[in-house]
Amino acid sequence: MAVRCRAQTQTEAYWRRDFKLRPEDLEAIYDLMLEDGQPRSLDDLVCEIMGRHCQREAQARKAEAAVTYRPREHYEVGQQLVFPHWDYAIGKVVAVRPGQNPRYGEFSVITVAFEGQEATRDLAADLSLPHPLNEQHEEMLVGEEGELPLEELCRRYGEPVREALRQALPANPEFVPYDGQWFLRGLLPEVHVGHLNLAEAIIDVAGHPLNTEEILQQLDLAPEAKPQARTFALNLALLQDGRFDNVGTASAPRWFLYNLEPPAVASKPDRLRPDFVATGREWVHRESLELAHEIGDELDELPSQRPLQTPESGKASFVLNYPHRLSGTLPLTREILSLFPRGEFTRIPIHFVDGRTDARWMGWVLPQDGYAWGLGEWYEREEVPAGATVELLLTKDPYTVVVRCEARSRRTEWARVPRVENNRLVFEIRKRAYTCRYDRNLLVGEPTETARLEELRQSQRAQGLSLFQAILAVYPELAKLGSQGFVHAKALYAAINVLWRAGAIPVFAELARQACFDPVGDGNWAFDETLVGEQYSTPEEMEARPRSKRADLIRDRVLLYGSAA
Repeated sequence: MAVRCRAQTQTEAYWRRDFKLRPEDLEAIYDLMLEDGQPRSLDDLVCEIMGRHCQREAQARKAEAAVTYRPREHYEVGQQLVFPHWDYAIGKVVAVRPGQNPRYGEFSVITVAFEGQEATRDLAADLSLPHPLNEQHEEMLVGEEGELPLEELCRRYGEPVREALRQALPANPEFVPYDGQWFLRGLLPEVHVGHLNLAEAIIDVAGHPLNTEEILQQLDLAPEAKPQARTFALNLALLQDGRFDNVGTASAPRWFLYNLEPPAVASKPDRLRPDFVATGREWVHRESLELAHEIGDELDELPSQRPLQTPESGKASFVLNYPHRLSGTLPLTREILSLFPRGEFTRIPIHFVDGRTDARWMGWVLPQDGYAWGLGEWYEREEVPAGATVELLLTKDPYTVVVRCEARSRRTEWARVPRVENNRLVFEIRKRAYTCRYDRNLLVGEPTETARLEELRQSQRAQGLSLFQAILAVYPELAKLGSQGFVHAKALYAAINVLWRAGAIPVFAELARQACFDPVGDGNWAFDETLVGEQYSTPEEMEARPRSKRADLIRDRVLLYGSAA
């Protein structure tokens, strides 16, 4: 069976070593867009260029007498040669003479005349020294294996071409990009200030984000142009205008107005800015890990933890903490995030629906910032306290969720209510009545002096207190409220979050590390003032607590947070 050299453009070596993006390639792209009037993705352009090079080689290989030039081979006058590294130029040997360079040994010099060129070139032949053009390319048996389809060729070897285009297209003023697509600047329909003003009015009247097609339906924008060109031009114009905000993705934009977005979307509410977050290096007791899981604070989630799949039940719940209650927000734990669309979103406009009244209103999900906004009025209306469990349910619309609390008959509860006394945080027990399910240890009653609490919070944060110092300031006030002087770990976490923003894991890790705290069962901790300043440095010490003087000490296994154990 006959054997022939595999086409150069069918090899990885050609695309990684020999390929060069030439002016003719960019001209071909220009002609392509000019002909069909449509934007093209970078992948489309890569295949266009690779297909062009394959076609040029195929045409060159049709000449039976032409052979691929390699410096080691011997050539005769009149022989036709193909030069893949020069874009498959075809030349004819017009002269052969001995080479004269002692460093190279015996070799020949051939003079080649190229089609369409007046000047000739002198090239080496019969060269025994190593040379990159001498490398043998892959061979294949004719009839046993066909050439790779263009699509597969692009998938395997397209990256060098893609990188060359990434460099060349932005440097050429004829081309303009949007969302990985490229188009000719001269073919863009004109989007003038009148169009943009009208687009602003259209979104303002709608009161919610609109996709590009919805805006175009009400704009008289170059109706003679192709739909893809109109969409490309409007997206580019909206992107470059400071009034408009893309709250979708680059590939599926949804346009809104910055001046309609609430402040909590433009920047993270100050009450949610973290002071103490989990790092994955904390040692905590096994019981504390279970309590942290029940709390579900977004500050306890680690970057290494994988996203969760959307639950089959279509619902997820969270425990509302004090900072989120004040900010009208909810924590975006992995469980909650599993309900919402995924992608390169920075913020997602959604609609909340009241599970009790069917009232509907707009909210925002900010995945990268760890919170969603829009529940402040609902918390007030439904009298949802910090410590309550709130449930979210999916609907047929991925951008609409039902929000509800588990209803129960109104029940009076003794709640810890924060207030300021002598420039420090204290708590008092007051009766509060609620109609939703809540965790008694996490319950924080609504304070009456929020302004003074905020002043104290700012003052405490300005001092740069450590988490241990914050715990020492809060723990005695909580201990006064119980008959035995114990404090539940959840209650301590909830109290810390009145002035600071801390995950449960950092708080529980301090309890494990500091010798002045001892676990006494059921999530409760005791305090020994005489041991303040002494610490345990190993998990074995944290578990055994050798400095403890308590007979009721509970020895619980200590685990590294985030480990598989």
